[in-house]
Amino acid sequence: MMMHLIAHLPTVPSFFDGTANTVAVIVLLIEFGMLRASLFRAQVHLYAVQSAAVSVLAVVVAAGRGLPDLFILAGVSFLLKAVIVPTVILRLLRGTKTEIAGSG
Repeated sequence: MMMHLIAHLPTVPSFFDGTANTVAVIVLLIEFGMLRASLFRAQVHLYAVQSAAVSVLAVVVAAGRGLPDLFILAGVSFLLKAVIVPTVILRLLRGTKTEIAGSG
């Protein structure tokens, strides 16, 4: 009877599972922040933070599952989505004379 009860106890999530779940919740909360942000510049900054969080999630999954190719993908994703795209968009917004989508 005791062995039967022990077999049904829930297992504790691993460090990587807990970290991945935490980062996923952070990504979701940032998404809600993007929906709430009224200025386009604020949305671009939140997009950059969210992209960085997704890259961190990829690193956590790569470390937890032993996938070395995913480390490279996380780095490329971070460089493109968290650095280059927001920089280009913010430079384009600086060059405009009029307010675009509440970016004033």
